[in-house]
Amino acid sequence: MYKKLIYSSFFIFFLFSCKNSYGFLINEIAGTVNGTPVTLNELYFSAGVNQINELKCNELNHKFSKSSLKRNLNIYINRLIILEQEKKIGMIKVSKNRIDAYIKSFKKKFKAVCKNMQFQVFLKKYGFNTMMFFDYVKNILLEKEFIYERLHFLSYSPENGITSLNNAKKIQGKELLSKLKAWIQGLRKHADIEINDDY
Repeated sequence: MYKKLIYSSFFIFFLFSCKNSYGFLINEIAGTVNGTPVTLNELYFSAGVNQINELKCNELNHKFSKSSLKRNLNIYINRLIILEQEKKIGMIKVSKNRIDAYIKSFKKKFKAVCKNMQFQVFLKKYGFNTMMFFDYVKNILLEKEFIYERLHFLSYSPENGITSLNNAKKIQGKELLSKLKAWIQGLRKHADIEINDDY
């Protein structure tokens, strides 16, 4: 009985102290948003996806500086808060065809820039699988659509009514961006955010 308990404790300790190629704990929590943890792996994965979309692959093993980590964490926190808001309203729908098209395009970019790595290896490196990546892409598209709709709403003025978003961007680009930032800051004020400073 005690032996089993000791072995189980050792296994759990070993599991949570396993390190990946960056040298940090696989599920080390960088912060939380309304009780939802954000792990370092999620931050590095998100950065990796962005780098591949920009047709870069040489920075995938690049470790964040402390300031860069905080910046990426805050961007990720904003994303989670925006997605929470979208789920409350539930007005955006993203088709499976659109998600599949994004994934197909991403895999094409991945193949072009990451010649020495298979896509499944890339996912596994950060603790993701195919279904998790599908959900990740869905959230990217939901966030983009929701922000687009929000910009359309913010472009309203009593004098001009609702104009097309393209015209609004041209006329009041800086003002619109300022309103969007204020909206996100407002969401952050009502969210329970914790950031881990121990890196």
